[in-house]
Amino acid sequence: MKHQGLNSPPRRALATLTLALACYSAAWAQPVPVAEDPVMQDGLEIRLKQGKPIVGVDGNGEVEVAADPAGPWKPFREALPGARLEAELPIDAEHRFVRIRRPDGRIGEVQSALNGLPPSQPRFVNISAGGFDGTKAIMRATLPPDEVAPPIVPFFIDKEVVIFRDDGTEGDAVAGDRNFTGKVPVDIKEVEKARDFLNGLPPALVNQPVFTGRSVGGQGTDNTADTVRKLDDFLAGRPIALPIPIGVAPSATTKPIVLPAPGPLGGITPCNQLPTWQKTLLITDLSVVNDPVRSFDPCTGQGTPMGAWSFGKLMTDMANTPVSGISPSDFARRWLRSWVFDQSINNDPVPKRAAMLATILAKWEAVSGGPNAPLDMAKAPFRLLAIVNRLDLRGNVTYGGGKGDPCEPACNGGEGRFVFCFCDREIDGGSGGYGNGNPNGGGTAGGDPIPGGAGNEFLVIMEYCVPKNDCRSLHAYAQQWANLQCIPFGPVYNAALQNITDQFAGLNAAPGRPNNSALNQLRTNENLLNATWELREFAIFKNDSDAGHLRPVTVKQTPREDSDATAFLQNYITTTVPAPPSHKVPLEWNQVPGGPLAPFLGGRAVMMPISLTSGSNAWATTGFTAPNMVRHHFALNTCNGCHSTETNTRFTHVGCRLPNQQAPLSGFLVGDGAGGPLLVNVPGSPAGVAGFFDLQRREQDLIGFLLTPCGLSVLSASSLDTAAVH
Repeated sequence: MKHQGLNSPPRRALATLTLALACYSAAWAQPVPVAEDPVMQDGLEIRLKQGKPIVGVDGNGEVEVAADPAGPWKPFREALPGARLEAELPIDAEHRFVRIRRPDGRIGEVQSALNGLPPSQPRFVNISAGGFDGTKAIMRATLPPDEVAPPIVPFFIDKEVVIFRDDGTEGDAVAGDRNFTGKVPVDIKEVEKARDFLNGLPPALVNQPVFTGRSVGGQGTDNTADTVRKLDDFLAGRPIALPIPIGVAPSATTKPIVLPAPGPLGGITPCNQLPTWQKTLLITDLSVVNDPVRSFDPCTGQGTPMGAWSFGKLMTDMANTPVSGISPSDFARRWLRSWVFDQSINNDPVPKRAAMLATILAKWEAVSGGPNAPLDMAKAPFRLLAIVNRLDLRGNVTYGGGKGDPCEPACNGGEGRFVFCFCDREIDGGSGGYGNGNPNGGGTAGGDPIPGGAGNEFLVIMEYCVPKNDCRSLHAYAQQWANLQCIPFGPVYNAALQNITDQFAGLNAAPGRPNNSALNQLRTNENLLNATWELREFAIFKNDSDAGHLRPVTVKQTPREDSDATAFLQNYITTTVPAPPSHKVPLEWNQVPGGPLAPFLGGRAVMMPISLTSGSNAWATTGFTAPNMVRHHFALNTCNGCHSTETNTRFTHVGCRLPNQQAPLSGFLVGDGAGGPLLVNVPGSPAGVAGFFDLQRREQDLIGFLLTPCGLSVLSASSLDTAAVH
């Protein structure tokens, strides 16, 4: 759920807060299972009782169930007037999601069958497999002292629900000792495939760099032979520590390697090579971004207007007029006009940038027939730069059946993204250029930041939820990306890629979310409207006067700019921020320890300098006593820290481009250009060094995910979080 601010939260914010408090209540520390507080939406109640979901309905209507939020939906129970319906919901694949259909045709919001769970998975440590009988593994894990969880924690694995217990029953040794035990189904064939794959690796893939969060943390301590021995021990029923480290990097290999696949997918032969980022993670090849059928460049006329990957088509599908009643023109115009007015987002002032009218909106209106005519979506002035796979942002799809925000259908499958840049014939032909994209306008995307910025860029990043909410379907989706490695760039490759992108960006990709769109958020990064670089974030709202429209929201992980170099921020960093990826900047924070809450999350991110109040061009490096690498971990996850000083980047990781040129990429993404990480001197004192090669990290993550059987990843989430990464 995206919160707009303190004074006008969405209708269900209080319910979500109540749920969170209930989920972490002291009662759950007791060793005996108890009935948890219910979640109620549209008259349909879901609560957990001794680990089992109970459906309750007042009034009449028909409860429907489905394996997926998109349906198909099947009748489950009918509630009659004057009698409350109470029914236990079977926990299986066919009953994973629930909704209610009223007699007048109204359909309630989709809920997860395990909607009474805490809003996030408990953070387990010391995870191990104590044995394996060929079908199930006995797994154990410990809850840290600062973590709270109920004595029964359910997980979905395929068609089963697995219960981890700290209640002294069914294999759990001692109730209430914070040590959980569960019996997890594991497909022995998947373990054998992973072992055989690792046995075939060449020496160049042994002992690859290990990433801590997004930074290189050193060389691996487990080589391939050690990992194979651990898999052999598991298959023999001997205890092993989990997760099994699988850290291979395809950028180091020079010959094809057979990658195991779960079977034929979409008619494409499973790939026989390791995936590399150029084809499977961040795609900028001109044969893709200039696809004559799917993309359109309004400044050159190349391509097909309203092609599947064109800005106009994607915005039209976001608006989804049959569902929202909003025309694509009104949807886009209202979004752009948000720059014309001063705003307050979470009580953080966001000044207007009135240049929007003449610089972008008026030019789009001019080619559409004038200021009073509807915007012609086929002539939207944005050029495609890249298509991005962010599977690394997935959550744990086994926890709660892919449950995410309790107010919306689940979204734990990571993200898919499109990156665009405003294009203008004057900029294309001018000497100032696009900065990062024009060799005459400021150099490459990597390198030391230039005060004030370079070029005239306005980037738009559409960031979609991948609506895959169980491990099997997410594995199949990941394999589709991996299969692209074996297809030459060209029409066949692009058809396979569109088959993937349609799953998250297509019309009605996420029924139950606003406008049935899978959009998580839309972000912008620009210095075209003002010399100061600024990032903004937008979400489609479901309620109030903005229902169906993109509305400015807080920029995640980025505090208000006036908190920099203050005791307020020092208190937050020194008392809250652990090593990544755990921390999330909250909407509010205590100005002094134990004091009242105050707005904390920012309404925008600006650079350079990052803080307009302290004059510092890096977060909290002046008048501050936090250990510098702790400060760095915090700053790296902010919008403006990641896009400048903490990664030595010129403001954009994917830069604007001229016609028929590939978009430049930052050193943070591609490393030092010689196969190693980009080493960055971390600002502040004492000095530190961080190494970045994020696309190599994402390669390792994709391969590791494909090689890890679903059962062995049940207690582990991704190393990064959607809200934390830009």
